[in-house]
Amino acid sequence: MENYNKLLPKISELKPITDCNNTFYHCGFNSEFNSLNFQSKLQIICDIVRQSIFPNPYPNPNNDIEQMNGDCYTACKVFKAYIEELNIGDTCKIVFAFDRPFVNMDKPSRHNVIIVEKNNQKYLVDPTPYVGYNYGEVIDLSIYNPYNYYIELKSDVDKLLQQIQKIRYLDSINMINLDNLELYYKILSESLKFNEMRGYSISLIKILNKYVNDNEKNKLNKLVITIDKYDKLNYEQYIKYEKKILGQISKWEEELNDLVKDDNTAKRQLRLAQNIVTEYKFLNQTYERYSNLLGKNYRKSFINPRVLYEYGLNEIMIKPSAYFINVDNTIRNGFINYFGSPIGEYKIDLSQNTVQTGIKPMIFSHPSGTDYIRSMIGTSDIILLKGNVDDIYRLKKYYRNKLCNDLWYRNIIWSDGNLIEWHPFVTNLVHSADNYPEASLHYNIGYPEHQNMTRFMYPNPRLCKELKK
Repeated sequence: MENYNKLLPKISELKPITDCNNTFYHCGFNSEFNSLNFQSKLQIICDIVRQSIFPNPYPNPNNDIEQMNGDCYTACKVFKAYIEELNIGDTCKIVFAFDRPFVNMDKPSRHNVIIVEKNNQKYLVDPTPYVGYNYGEVIDLSIYNPYNYYIELKSDVDKLLQQIQKIRYLDSINMINLDNLELYYKILSESLKFNEMRGYSISLIKILNKYVNDNEKNKLNKLVITIDKYDKLNYEQYIKYEKKILGQISKWEEELNDLVKDDNTAKRQLRLAQNIVTEYKFLNQTYERYSNLLGKNYRKSFINPRVLYEYGLNEIMIKPSAYFINVDNTIRNGFINYFGSPIGEYKIDLSQNTVQTGIKPMIFSHPSGTDYIRSMIGTSDIILLKGNVDDIYRLKKYYRNKLCNDLWYRNIIWSDGNLIEWHPFVTNLVHSADNYPEASLHYNIGYPEHQNMTRFMYPNPRLCKELKK
């Protein structure tokens, strides 16, 4: 990990968050690192790794670990090397995770997680840099097991896995060499010898299907059904699998509908909402949400601190209070004149529950988010800009002071017809993020179901340049 070791902090750099007004106060790290229990320490390390990986479903195995650019496999490799460097835990193994208890159909999987053991106690760690079922969680396996069984990643399988990863990478950049088809078939044949490689075998078959004739394609499709009888190619069986998933989604939705009434359950609400939307996405890709970012359609769930760090992006939010006194265009134009055109932008009413699961966006934005919901009635303009966090902060303060100077602490009839105090912490026209983790969180504030960085994670200090306030 020589190239990106600079992104992974030493233990001495891990400082607790003790300010209850800090966005990430509820991350579970409010006292010295050495005073935390083992599971909490693992959670902090998991948070750091997960937000530091550049999400990429088609990593290049030649450099994914060194550049920390990849998927669950990449994240597990980075986590294992990092935790061993920090000398935390007795053993750390990368495993394949199979068959969730609510499915019980033993579908093939390409999902890797970590099992860490200390004092004969085992913990599952999932540093996957996406949004999904228990991604980002550290689970005490003596209390709850999210999968039915695991198979350790052995060195021979690891080499085979990397060969298939390379083919997947080449296919993603349209660099498949048809002269190598015979080699790819040999790799497929070898992968079929290992139960844990079934998911990778199917991914390779689907690539081969793009380059073979119809007769060969039919043979390969029959092989897919042999490997996974619940694949969509075997529709009658697939419907049984889909029914199981929809049944679990229904249970999650029922629990979430009860919890939405209690803002103190925000963390559980977010886990449920993200699980629900993730499972829907697997069944129907229309549940995915995208941002136009740097000229590309970018999955919202891929926008994490590392992505913003790579491109030097920060977030501002022009609040309803700016629209209320008709200075929204003044602020927007001022930032654009200074920092250039927005890299990403959308408008949303953050006082409204989300369309996909009915949760309240503001309670996932800040520990005091509930208190701010009323002040967010109306349009908010969420913008990504390329700019230095200090320069953005100074321009924000300039507009607040210039445009609100005679309004502070006055009671004003708000858009809902009731009085509101014009307060420096609430109706302050424009917000800006203090660092890349907060920018990642707040850029997706309108879509918490797709938040990769959440307020319940510990922000990597090496992605948090100290703001000069």
